[in-house]
Amino acid sequence: MVEIRRGRHGGAYVLHGDPGQSKKRARKLAREMGEELDDVIDFRRAIEPTIVELAAERRSAEQLRQAEEVLEESKHVPPSGYRGADSRFHLALAPMAGSPSLIAAAADVQLRLSELLAAMPILEESIRNSHAQHEEILAAIRDRDPERARAVMLEQIEATSALLHSLGQ
Repeated sequence: MVEIRRGRHGGAYVLHGDPGQSKKRARKLAREMGEELDDVIDFRRAIEPTIVELAAERRSAEQLRQAEEVLEESKHVPPSGYRGADSRFHLALAPMAGSPSLIAAAADVQLRLSELLAAMPILEESIRNSHAQHEEILAAIRDRDPERARAVMLEQIEATSALLHSLGQ
C-alpha cells in the first residue's frame, strides 16, 4: 500500500502492513493541516450545499438512480472501507448539479480531506448517522426540495467539521 502525504514532509511512502485508523494519526494530520483544514471546510461549505441544491432542481432520473446505487453499495462495505464509500457517494451527487466546475470542486474537496478522514477511527454509530443523512439528502433531491437538501448537507458538513476540529486540539 502507498500513502500520499501532503505538506513539508510530503511525498509517496510505501507502507508495511495496514496504515491503521488511529486517533493519534488523525490528530497529527489535523495539526499538520493547520489553517488548511479551516480553508477546506469553508470550501466544502460553499460547494456541497450548492451541489445538492442544484441537484434537487436539475437531476435526471438516471443520475438519481446512480446515486441511490452508490448509497446502497455503501451500506454493504466493512467499516474499514466506509470512508471510500462515503467519498463515492458525495462524488455521485455532483453530476446532478449539471456543472463541470462543481464536479471538479467536489472532487477537490474530497481529495483534500481524504487522508485525514481515512486516518480517523470510524464507529458503527457514525456510519448509521451518515447513512441516515445521505438517505435524507437523496430524499430531498428525489422530492425536488433544494432547501431541505441544502440544510441536511450543511448539517453533515458541520458535524464533520466539529469532529475534525476536535482532533486538532
